[in-house]
Amino acid sequence: MFHLAKIIATIGPACQQEGEIKRLILQGVNVFRFNLKHNNLDWHAAEVKIVRRVAKRLNRPVGILLDLEGGELRIGRFGSKNFKKGETMLFARNDKKSNCQVIPFPKIKALLCLSVGQKILIDDGRHEFKISRIDKAKKEIYAKVIIGGIIKERKSINIPNSGFKSSINIQDDLEALELCARLKIDFLAISFVKEKNDVLAYKKFFAEKKFKPWIISKIETKEAIADFNDILKESDGIMIARGDLGVELPFEQVPLLQKMLINKSLIAGKPIITATHMLESMIENPQATRAEISDIANALYDLSDCLMLSGETAYGKHPGLSVSTMRKVANFMEKQRPNKPELDYEIKTQTEAICYSAYALYRSEFCQKRNIKAFVVLSKTGKTSRVLSRFRPYLPIFTITDNESLVDKLTILFGVHPFYLNLGGIYKQKGVKEIKGILNFLKKNTSLKPGDKVIFVWGEDWGTPGKTSVMRVQEVV
Repeated sequence: MFHLAKIIATIGPACQQEGEIKRLILQGVNVFRFNLKHNNLDWHAAEVKIVRRVAKRLNRPVGILLDLEGGELRIGRFGSKNFKKGETMLFARNDKKSNCQVIPFPKIKALLCLSVGQKILIDDGRHEFKISRIDKAKKEIYAKVIIGGIIKERKSINIPNSGFKSSINIQDDLEALELCARLKIDFLAISFVKEKNDVLAYKKFFAEKKFKPWIISKIETKEAIADFNDILKESDGIMIARGDLGVELPFEQVPLLQKMLINKSLIAGKPIITATHMLESMIENPQATRAEISDIANALYDLSDCLMLSGETAYGKHPGLSVSTMRKVANFMEKQRPNKPELDYEIKTQTEAICYSAYALYRSEFCQKRNIKAFVVLSKTGKTSRVLSRFRPYLPIFTITDNESLVDKLTILFGVHPFYLNLGGIYKQKGVKEIKGILNFLKKNTSLKPGDKVIFVWGEDWGTPGKTSVMRVQEVV
């Protein structure tokens, strides 16, 4: 139950029922992703409530992530169509009558700046078209099919090597943002972030809201790579969206970029999600390829917080098997405790200094001989857990908080297992009696047993961010 690497599963027709959601949670899902490019907001709202109802019955924290369209370009709704190589087709605002097959594209005005000869890619580059004529008056684009096949609705569009820039318009997402605020969604993923101002626009919307989601920036463009340091600074977390990233940039660069983005996120203490095509073959097949298994393992060698499943669970034939396969590989990797890269962690705050010291204490010969079983963190904002998690100690980080809105947010952090516990005034004293009470709670709710040892980390100035000040080795009695 207390796995270290976290798994995100995308909700869709293949796993929208209560029974399947329960099964996926028990098999190791920590966060459910809701892709707002598909279905309507009422469907998503109803499914969010189902997930939370199931999680409550299981008494497990489960995070909710809404994935917004942001600056992403997607074709419209039409079911599916088959395009043959060499034929001419039409991009238009709506699915209109024409001598050519039509792909409806609601944001057609965004493509009118392109030129004849430019390539348009659909569905992570699986289908390719070359523009043959542009009618700006009618807002229509004619293109020749280079790589055809069956195309389903609402698939992504990429315009590589064109200097084309789609912009984020927060007005397009207002209904979804209001839903996010109303349902107190934990994470908000923004597609096709290009610069830090894209992130700031969404943060501004939530500035006056009582409940603020963690903003996850999806990195999938050349511009985002160039401005990554500033994007990272303004974001609460990062998602490496490798599907679009490998279309927008030469695909051979993606593995190196993955390592770079993860390293920078770790140094900054921000959770990092590796996503797209992790078990793509399991959409159809009950068994993963060996290359996919290696991909999962390498993402964990790179020290990802989370691994994400998309079509594998949303519409694949084997959602449960996909999750159990990913969890099996992750569990094996955790037991190996692979060597971590030497990262230049910045120690800028008191909390970071104490967490670094707690990790060094755990790594000391003294603690290694005493078989430390876990870290126990008392947290009000989650900052201490985030900082400690980035060191990847390969131990559970049991986080006790009286902040109910924080619990499900912490599900995205590597190794962190949050618990809500209303301890009243206990945080102010933290004497032997209070520590014993916390350990008794953990004995009932975790695998800790008498004789085990843990490292406690907390701040005496309770409730003041950045004031973590105490660490101690404690035996469970």
